[in-house]
Amino acid sequence: MIKSLSDSLSISEISRKTGIPKTTVWRIINEILSLTRVRFVVSSRALRLRPLVAIFDKGPTLLPDYTISYREILVSGRKMHMTIGFVPDEYISEYINLFDEEPLYVFEDEEKFIWKPNVAERMKVLSFENGEIKINYDILERIKSKAEKKTSSGIDLYDLYIIRWKEHFAFTSLTEIQEKMYKEKIIASRQLLSYHFRKHVLPLWIGNTVKLYRPMREYPIRMFVYECDNAEEVAFKLSLLPYVYTIYFSSKTIFFTGQSSSKEVFNLYDKILSEYNPTPLLCEAYIKPSFYKFVIRYNELWNKSWKKPTIAYKIKVKGK
Repeated sequence: MIKSLSDSLSISEISRKTGIPKTTVWRIINEILSLTRVRFVVSSRALRLRPLVAIFDKGPTLLPDYTISYREILVSGRKMHMTIGFVPDEYISEYINLFDEEPLYVFEDEEKFIWKPNVAERMKVLSFENGEIKINYDILERIKSKAEKKTSSGIDLYDLYIIRWKEHFAFTSLTEIQEKMYKEKIIASRQLLSYHFRKHVLPLWIGNTVKLYRPMREYPIRMFVYECDNAEEVAFKLSLLPYVYTIYFSSKTIFFTGQSSSKEVFNLYDKILSEYNPTPLLCEAYIKPSFYKFVIRYNELWNKSWKKPTIAYKIKVKGK
Protein backbone atom coordinates (compact mmCIF):
# COMPACT_ATOMS: atom_id res chain seq x y z
CA MET A 1 0.00 0.00 0.00
CA ILE A 2 2.74 2.48 0.96
CA LYS A 3 4.66 1.84 -2.27
CA SER A 4 1.50 2.13 -4.37
CA LEU A 5 0.30 5.29 -2.61
CA SER A 6 3.48 7.09 -3.59
CA ASP A 7 3.07 6.72 -7.36
CA SER A 8 -0.65 6.16 -8.06
CA LEU A 9 -3.22 8.63 -9.32
CA SER A 10 -6.39 6.92 -8.12
CA ILE A 11 -7.82 4.40 -5.69
CA SER A 12 -8.58 2.09 -8.63
CA GLU A 13 -4.90 2.17 -9.66
CA ILE A 14 -3.79 1.25 -6.13
CA SER A 15 -6.31 -1.60 -6.09
CA ARG A 16 -4.95 -2.94 -9.42
CA LYS A 17 -1.33 -2.73 -8.27
CA THR A 18 -1.87 -4.36 -4.88
CA GLY A 19 -4.73 -6.73 -5.58
CA ILE A 20 -6.54 -5.23 -2.57
CA PRO A 21 -10.27 -4.43 -3.00
CA LYS A 22 -11.06 -0.72 -3.35
CA THR A 23 -13.14 -0.68 -0.16
CA THR A 24 -10.15 -2.04 1.79
CA VAL A 25 -7.84 0.48 0.12
CA TRP A 26 -10.11 3.28 1.33
CA ARG A 27 -10.15 1.86 4.85
CA ILE A 28 -6.35 1.66 5.01
CA ILE A 29 -5.99 5.17 3.59
CA ASN A 30 -8.36 6.51 6.24
CA GLU A 31 -6.24 4.81 8.89
CA ILE A 32 -3.09 6.31 7.39
CA LEU A 33 -4.70 9.75 7.26
CA SER A 34 -4.90 9.75 11.06
CA LEU A 35 -1.08 9.84 11.03
CA THR A 36 -0.16 11.62 7.80
CA ARG A 37 -1.73 13.21 4.74
CA VAL A 38 -1.22 11.79 1.27
CA ARG A 39 -0.51 14.80 -0.94
CA PHE A 40 -0.11 15.12 -4.70
CA VAL A 41 3.22 16.95 -5.20
CA VAL A 42 4.32 18.92 -8.24
CA SER A 43 7.74 20.37 -9.01
CA SER A 44 8.18 23.78 -7.43
CA ARG A 45 10.87 24.55 -10.00
CA ALA A 46 8.41 23.91 -12.82
CA LEU A 47 5.94 26.31 -11.15
CA ARG A 48 8.73 28.89 -10.87
CA LEU A 49 8.39 28.86 -7.08
CA ARG A 50 11.56 28.69 -5.01
CA PRO A 51 11.64 26.86 -1.64
CA LEU A 52 12.82 29.42 0.90
CA VAL A 53 13.68 28.75 4.55
CA ALA A 54 14.03 31.77 6.86
CA ILE A 55 15.29 31.46 10.45
CA PHE A 56 14.71 34.17 13.06
CA ASP A 57 15.98 34.95 16.54
CA LYS A 58 12.63 36.58 17.38
CA GLY A 59 9.50 35.11 15.86
CA PRO A 60 7.81 37.24 13.18
CA THR A 61 4.13 38.04 13.67
CA LEU A 62 3.49 39.08 10.06
CA LEU A 63 3.83 36.37 7.43
CA PRO A 64 3.68 37.02 3.68
CA ASP A 65 1.72 35.21 1.00
CA TYR A 66 3.46 32.05 -0.25
CA THR A 67 4.38 31.00 3.33
CA ILE A 68 3.44 27.38 4.04
CA SER A 69 4.58 26.94 7.66
CA TYR A 70 5.85 28.66 10.79
CA ARG A 71 7.31 26.79 13.75
CA GLU A 72 9.68 26.99 16.69
CA ILE A 73 13.06 25.27 16.49
CA LEU A 74 16.04 24.61 18.76
CA VAL A 75 19.51 25.29 17.37
CA SER A 76 22.36 24.22 19.67
CA GLY A 77 19.95 24.60 22.58
CA ARG A 78 18.85 28.09 21.55
CA LYS A 79 15.16 28.74 20.86
CA MET A 80 14.63 30.17 17.39
CA HIS A 81 11.85 30.41 14.79
CA MET A 82 11.55 29.16 11.22
CA THR A 83 9.28 29.84 8.26
CA ILE A 84 9.15 27.93 4.99
CA GLY A 85 7.66 29.34 1.82
CA PHE A 86 7.45 28.68 -1.91
CA VAL A 87 8.19 32.07 -3.41
CA PRO A 88 8.21 33.31 -7.03
CA ASP A 89 11.77 33.88 -8.25
CA GLU A 90 11.07 37.52 -9.06
CA TYR A 91 9.72 38.34 -5.57
CA ILE A 92 12.32 36.88 -3.19
CA SER A 93 13.46 40.30 -1.89
CA GLU A 94 9.90 41.62 -1.55
CA TYR A 95 8.89 38.47 0.34
CA ILE A 96 11.73 38.74 2.88
CA ASN A 97 11.11 42.47 3.43
CA LEU A 98 7.48 41.80 4.44
CA PHE A 99 8.49 40.04 7.66
CA ASP A 100 8.38 42.26 10.75
CA GLU A 101 11.62 40.67 12.01
CA GLU A 102 14.98 40.43 10.27
CA PRO A 103 15.92 36.81 9.54
CA LEU A 104 19.29 35.58 10.76
CA TYR A 105 19.55 33.03 7.96
CA VAL A 106 17.84 32.66 4.62
CA PHE A 107 18.33 29.51 2.58
CA GLU A 108 17.14 29.80 -1.03
CA ASP A 109 16.71 26.43 -2.69
CA GLU A 110 15.75 25.38 -6.19
CA GLU A 111 13.62 22.25 -5.86
CA LYS A 112 12.14 19.70 -3.44
CA PHE A 113 12.26 15.92 -3.29
CA ILE A 114 9.93 13.49 -1.53
CA TRP A 115 10.37 9.93 -0.30
CA LYS A 116 10.13 7.43 -3.18
CA PRO A 117 9.74 3.95 -1.64
CA ASN A 118 9.03 2.29 -5.00
CA VAL A 119 12.23 3.71 -6.54
CA ALA A 120 14.22 2.79 -3.42
CA GLU A 121 13.03 -0.81 -3.63
CA ARG A 122 13.70 -1.01 -7.37
CA MET A 123 17.26 0.21 -6.77
CA LYS A 124 17.57 -2.34 -3.92
CA VAL A 125 18.18 0.34 -1.31
CA LEU A 126 15.07 -0.74 0.61
CA SER A 127 13.64 -4.15 1.32
CA PHE A 128 10.45 -5.02 3.17
CA GLU A 129 10.89 -8.07 5.41
CA ASN A 130 8.51 -9.33 8.10
CA GLY A 131 6.81 -5.96 8.41
CA GLU A 132 10.10 -4.07 8.73
CA ILE A 133 11.88 -1.70 6.38
CA LYS A 134 15.57 -2.45 5.91
CA ILE A 135 18.09 -0.09 4.33
CA ASN A 136 21.14 -1.19 2.33
CA TYR A 137 23.56 1.69 2.86
CA ASP A 138 26.31 0.04 0.80
CA ILE A 139 24.13 0.21 -2.32
CA LEU A 140 22.96 3.72 -1.42
CA GLU A 141 26.57 4.86 -1.15
CA ARG A 142 27.30 3.80 -4.75
CA ILE A 143 24.27 5.48 -6.37
CA LYS A 144 25.09 8.39 -8.68
CA SER A 145 21.61 9.14 -10.03
CA LYS A 146 19.59 12.36 -10.11
CA ALA A 147 15.86 12.84 -10.42
CA GLU A 148 14.28 13.82 -13.72
CA LYS A 149 13.86 17.59 -13.99
CA LYS A 150 10.34 18.82 -14.61
CA THR A 151 9.61 21.79 -16.84
CA SER A 152 6.43 23.74 -17.44
CA SER A 153 5.15 24.71 -20.86
CA GLY A 154 2.85 27.25 -19.23
CA ILE A 155 0.27 27.11 -16.44
CA ASP A 156 -3.09 28.80 -16.02
CA LEU A 157 -5.90 29.17 -13.51
CA TYR A 158 -7.44 25.75 -14.22
CA ASP A 159 -4.12 24.00 -13.60
CA LEU A 160 -3.66 25.84 -10.30
CA TYR A 161 -7.14 24.92 -9.07
CA ILE A 162 -6.36 21.26 -9.76
CA ILE A 163 -2.97 21.46 -8.01
CA ARG A 164 -4.47 23.27 -5.02
CA TRP A 165 -7.03 20.55 -4.28
CA LYS A 166 -4.83 17.62 -5.23
CA GLU A 167 -2.22 18.90 -2.78
CA HIS A 168 -4.89 18.85 -0.08
CA PHE A 169 -5.56 15.16 -0.80
CA ALA A 170 -3.93 13.27 -3.66
CA PHE A 171 -7.05 11.34 -4.63
CA THR A 172 -9.48 14.26 -4.84
CA SER A 173 -11.35 13.56 -8.07
CA LEU A 174 -11.71 16.06 -10.90
CA THR A 175 -15.48 15.91 -10.37
CA GLU A 176 -14.98 17.06 -6.77
CA ILE A 177 -12.64 19.82 -7.95
CA GLN A 178 -15.22 20.89 -10.52
CA GLU A 179 -17.79 21.21 -7.71
CA LYS A 180 -15.40 23.24 -5.54
CA MET A 181 -14.68 25.57 -8.47
CA TYR A 182 -18.40 25.98 -9.10
CA LYS A 183 -18.89 27.13 -5.49
CA GLU A 184 -16.27 29.82 -6.19
CA LYS A 185 -18.17 30.77 -9.36
CA ILE A 186 -15.56 29.32 -11.71
CA ILE A 187 -17.27 27.31 -14.45
CA ALA A 188 -15.31 24.52 -16.13
CA SER A 189 -16.48 21.32 -17.79
CA ARG A 190 -15.26 17.93 -16.65
CA GLN A 191 -13.66 17.45 -20.06
CA LEU A 192 -11.76 20.74 -19.79
CA LEU A 193 -10.39 19.83 -16.35
CA SER A 194 -9.40 16.38 -17.61
CA TYR A 195 -7.50 17.98 -20.51
CA HIS A 196 -5.63 20.36 -18.19
CA PHE A 197 -4.84 17.58 -15.76
CA ARG A 198 -3.37 15.32 -18.46
CA LYS A 199 -1.59 17.95 -20.55
CA HIS A 200 -0.40 20.49 -17.98
CA VAL A 201 -0.51 19.12 -14.42
CA LEU A 202 0.66 15.51 -14.79
CA PRO A 203 3.97 16.49 -16.49
CA LEU A 204 4.80 18.44 -13.30
CA TRP A 205 3.93 15.61 -10.89
CA ILE A 206 6.82 14.17 -8.85
CA GLY A 207 4.71 11.76 -6.78
CA ASN A 208 2.58 11.61 -3.65
CA THR A 209 3.97 12.24 -0.19
CA VAL A 210 3.64 9.35 2.23
CA LYS A 211 5.43 10.06 5.51
CA LEU A 212 6.06 7.40 8.11
CA TYR A 213 6.16 9.03 11.55
CA ARG A 214 7.85 7.64 14.64
CA PRO A 215 6.88 8.52 18.25
CA MET A 216 8.00 12.13 18.78
CA ARG A 217 9.21 11.51 22.34
CA GLU A 218 11.67 8.89 21.19
CA TYR A 219 12.53 10.37 17.79
CA PRO A 220 12.36 14.19 17.75
CA ILE A 221 12.34 15.75 14.29
CA ARG A 222 15.84 16.90 13.43
CA MET A 223 16.82 19.50 10.85
CA PHE A 224 20.00 19.40 8.77
CA VAL A 225 21.41 22.24 6.65
CA TYR A 226 24.64 21.69 4.74
CA GLU A 227 26.73 23.25 2.06
CA CYS A 228 28.15 20.42 -0.02
CA ASP A 229 29.28 19.30 -3.44
CA ASN A 230 26.63 18.01 -5.86
CA ALA A 231 23.70 18.70 -3.54
CA GLU A 232 21.18 17.39 -6.08
CA GLU A 233 22.78 13.95 -6.02
CA VAL A 234 22.73 14.00 -2.21
CA ALA A 235 19.05 15.00 -2.29
CA PHE A 236 18.23 12.07 -4.56
CA LYS A 237 19.92 9.63 -2.18
CA LEU A 238 18.01 11.09 0.76
CA SER A 239 14.73 10.66 -1.14
CA LEU A 240 15.28 6.89 -1.01
CA LEU A 241 15.26 6.80 2.81
CA PRO A 242 12.23 6.43 5.08
CA TYR A 243 11.92 8.84 8.00
CA VAL A 244 13.53 11.60 5.90
CA TYR A 245 10.79 14.14 5.22
CA THR A 246 11.28 17.61 3.76
CA ILE A 247 14.17 17.78 1.26
CA TYR A 248 15.09 21.06 -0.46
CA PHE A 249 18.28 21.69 -2.39
CA SER A 250 20.17 24.12 -4.58
CA SER A 251 23.39 23.50 -6.49
CA LYS A 252 25.51 23.79 -3.33
CA THR A 253 23.21 23.52 -0.31
CA ILE A 254 20.78 20.99 1.07
CA PHE A 255 18.08 21.28 3.73
CA PHE A 256 16.25 18.25 5.08
CA THR A 257 14.30 17.09 8.11
CA GLY A 258 13.51 13.69 9.53
CA GLN A 259 13.21 11.30 12.44
CA SER A 260 16.35 9.27 11.91
CA SER A 261 17.75 7.25 14.80
CA SER A 262 21.30 7.85 16.06
CA LYS A 263 22.48 4.85 14.06
CA GLU A 264 20.74 6.11 10.93
CA VAL A 265 22.25 9.59 11.37
CA PHE A 266 25.69 7.97 11.68
CA ASN A 267 25.08 6.12 8.41
CA LEU A 268 23.88 9.34 6.78
CA TYR A 269 27.20 10.96 7.65
CA ASP A 270 29.33 7.91 6.91
CA LYS A 271 27.67 6.60 3.75
CA ILE A 272 26.26 9.74 2.13
CA LEU A 273 27.44 13.17 3.28
CA SER A 274 31.09 12.34 3.92
CA GLU A 275 31.73 11.94 0.17
CA TYR A 276 30.48 15.45 -0.69
CA ASN A 277 32.70 17.76 1.41
CA PRO A 278 29.90 18.84 3.76
CA THR A 279 29.98 22.02 5.83
CA PRO A 280 27.15 22.37 8.38
CA LEU A 281 25.39 25.74 8.20
CA LEU A 282 23.40 25.00 11.37
CA CYS A 283 24.46 22.64 14.14
CA GLU A 284 22.30 20.36 16.28
CA ALA A 285 18.91 21.65 15.16
CA TYR A 286 15.54 20.24 16.23
CA ILE A 287 11.99 21.14 15.24
CA LYS A 288 9.26 21.43 17.87
CA PRO A 289 6.14 19.35 17.07
CA SER A 290 3.55 22.15 17.16
CA PHE A 291 3.42 24.54 14.23
CA TYR A 292 1.26 26.77 12.03
CA LYS A 293 0.47 25.27 8.63
CA PHE A 294 -0.82 27.40 5.75
CA VAL A 295 -2.27 26.32 2.42
CA ILE A 296 -1.10 28.19 -0.65
CA ARG A 297 -4.23 29.04 -2.61
CA TYR A 298 -2.38 29.04 -5.90
CA ASN A 299 -5.34 30.25 -7.94
CA GLU A 300 -5.75 33.36 -5.76
CA LEU A 301 -2.10 34.31 -6.26
CA TRP A 302 -2.18 34.08 -10.04
CA ASN A 303 -3.19 36.59 -12.70
CA LYS A 304 -1.42 35.47 -15.89
CA SER A 305 1.71 35.35 -13.68
CA TRP A 306 2.43 35.15 -9.96
CA LYS A 307 1.21 38.12 -7.95
CA LYS A 308 3.49 40.21 -5.78
CA PRO A 309 3.29 38.99 -2.15
CA THR A 310 1.49 40.96 0.54
CA ILE A 311 0.96 40.31 4.26
CA ALA A 312 -1.32 37.28 4.43
CA TYR A 313 -1.19 36.04 8.02
CA LYS A 314 -0.93 37.59 11.49
CA ILE A 315 0.04 35.22 14.28
CA LYS A 316 0.64 35.65 17.98
CA VAL A 317 4.13 34.71 19.14
CA LYS A 318 5.02 34.00 22.76
CA GLY A 319 6.49 37.04 24.47
CA LYS A 320 4.88 39.50 22.03
